[in-house]
Amino acid sequence: MVGALTELLGYFYQVGHFTQLEAVARTILTTIPDDTVSLHFLGLAYLRTGRAGAAARLFHKKARETPERKPTAMATSQDAQTAADACYRATTELNPGFADTWYGMAMELDELGLQEQAVSVLHNAVIARPGFPEALSALARIGLQSGDSSAAYRGLCGLLENDPGNIEAQRSLQQLNRQRPELIAMPDSLETRTNETRRLMFDDAQGS
Repeated sequence: MVGALTELLGYFYQVGHFTQLEAVARTILTTIPDDTVSLHFLGLAYLRTGRAGAAARLFHKKARETPERKPTAMATSQDAQTAADACYRATTELNPGFADTWYGMAMELDELGLQEQAVSVLHNAVIARPGFPEALSALARIGLQSGDSSAAYRGLCGLLENDPGNIEAQRSLQQLNRQRPELIAMPDSLETRTNETRRLMFDDAQGS
């Protein structure tokens, strides 16, 4: 059930059926309150249907608050959390094809000036498809531009795992190291550093 609904979210977003997208997101939120995946798509549906104010309120609330999950008629609080986790996994770890959807959403959020939300969504894209070069480049770029050093570091490390000879990424990482040396206080092994980066990405995305 969760997998089918999340597939519909991705499909309606990609084909531009935003009224249907909103309906599916609301259906999921009825039974899985505060589900991160559905909230992202609901916010994009608001934006695409001319409700920028409602979208901004939703994104800012999501970024700043951790609402208490309450039991519903169809699920207890624990059940809702389990279902939310399943929904998240269905659009990341278990579905590499969803990475393109997350990436497209992140680019829209970035264009709207919502860099914090764009970074969160890019983490999802990279979890869905490890090594996704466009998502890693965007993560590094947005992180550097917005002052999110952790996001920039993770994006740059991913780019260097893909291509250790990437001169631009090397230079950016060296500059970041001079500015924030504590970020690089990790094992020298690129493989070890990248595994730690993936773990941090997953933890951040789950908590977003």
